Amino acid sequence: MRVNREKTVYMYCNFSNANVDVSPCPSIEGSPLKRIEEFKYHGSIVAPKASIDRDIQNRTQTAWLKWRSLYGILCDSLMPIKIKDNVYKRAVRPALLYGSECWMMRKTDEQKIHVIEMIMLRCSGGVSIMDKIRNN
Repeated sequence: MRVNREKTVYMYCNFSNANVDVSPCPSIEGSPLKRIEEFKYHGSIVAPKASIDRDIQNRTQTAWLKWRSLYGILCDSLMPIKIKDNVYKRAVRPALLYGSECWMMRKTDEQKIHVIEMIMLRCSGGVSIMDKIRNN
């Protein structure tokens, strides 16, 4: 097995909150490894703190990237709503909600996701906030 020294990093988690000296940094053949605070693994952000804020931010960015790639279909006024709905449900929503079944969400986290989803749905329906149509 070959290990790339430039790409190899490590993350230190102190779950006991004890004051432990982490000065002995791991190294490969004398070159010290870079320490990171978080990393992405299978689409989720792994961090020493138990917070889903970065995970929600990451999923939001992923959903907007998917949205932009499908903008020609989702915001086309000549495209039937049924097709837009199918494209949104099969491509954008899974990108937004991937892994969310494992999150322990607060009410504010649910509201963030709901707001993002409503912005996307309003645009695909050709409705702006200025039209003052309720979110039903």
